[in-house]
Amino acid sequence: PFSPPVETPAGDASPHDRLTFHRRRIDAFDSRILALLQERTAEVEAVAALKKAHWGGGAFMRPGREADLIRALLRQDGGRLPPRMLVQLWRDL
Repeated sequence: PFSPPVETPAGDASPHDRLTFHRRRIDAFDSRILALLQERTAEVEAVAALKKAHWGGGAFMRPGREADLIRALLRQDGGRLPPRMLVQLWRDL
């Protein structure tokens, strides 16, 4: 869902070239993650403004919604990331 088409270095590429290739892909992922986090932040700010304008502010997150979101993220991940790390990353957002 998140991966771009993969081009791999030629089979005879040197270890250095292969390492450079993978580092560049990681850098590209990091840039995309940052852009997504910035978009997410804009949405969170919009929700906060709506809550403040129409419901007097209050809690930004309902505990039940948070639990549902975390369970959904853990299911989506399928065990690739350590659950504690995924939960902590989401809560830090």
